[in-house]
This record gives sequence, structure tokens and C-alpha cells, in this order.
Amino acid sequence: QLISLGRGFFHILLSSEADKAKVWGLGSLNLKPGVLRLQPWFPNFNPHTQSSTNAQVWVRFHELPWVYWDRQILSDLARGVGVPIRFDAMTLNGKFGHYARMLIDIDLS
Repeated sequence: QLISLGRGFFHILLSSEADKAKVWGLGSLNLKPGVLRLQPWFPNFNPHTQSSTNAQVWVRFHELPWVYWDRQILSDLARGVGVPIRFDAMTLNGKFGHYARMLIDIDLS
């Protein structure tokens, strides 16, 4: 069960230690369109006093020659900005050629 705590934080209730180990082993959960990053709970957790230096941002790569419209090349470009999460559907199917767009996790610190 996923319980919203506000400000983008969630409490995950699991029914067993085996489920906990399985989920914790993932490190993050892919929730379209973004990613839910996991962190351990600690006593007196308050979502209103937490700060995050990461943001998931849709980044546009303008004026790319078609030779660069390849999953690996676009992922490499995205890694120059942060951690690539997912491609925009129009970018993947090549139906929109003005720019390539990717969701990227960026560390703002």
C-alpha cells in the first residue's frame, strides 16, 4: 500500500519481510512518468522539513541531426545532464522532429 505523506513523499506498507527485501532491492520504483526513489524511514520523519536536491525534468534536445536520434546516443547526451529516466513517446517513434525529449533526474546541488 502506498500512502501519500505530502510534498512528494510516500509511506509504503508491505505485508512481509520478503516483500520489503524485494522492493528495497529495486532501489527505486518506475512510476510513469517519473521514478519514486526509495529511502529508509527514520523516527520523527516530517515531509515538510525534508529537502531534496534532485528534480525530474523533461529536457529537450533541439536541432539534433537525425543521426543522433538513437536510444544509446540520446541516453549518452542525457547523462551529460543527469540520469536518464525515460524517452518521450514522440521521440521514440520519430514522429516529431523539432527536438528529442527525455525525462532526466537532475541533481541541483
